[in-house]
Amino acid sequence: MKNLTKNLTLPFSHQDTITNLSAQKLTEAELDLLKNGLDFSMRHPDLNKSDILGTFEMIHYAMKEKLKDKDKC
Repeated sequence: MKNLTKNLTLPFSHQDTITNLSAQKLTEAELDLLKNGLDFSMRHPDLNKSDILGTFEMIHYAMKEKLKDKDKC
């Protein structure tokens, strides 16, 4: 972290980590979000994690019977 931002701890400024190569002008809020990294995301307040995991499990259960081993085809 220190080598990347010259700071030991957060918060650091977006000028330390972001280089905008596009012609798009980003707002300060957008830059502040981008400084958290590409794997950072904000969860919608209405999304329930258990609903998402439950849905995934139902889809996985239904699909696992239809999966085929490519070596056996």
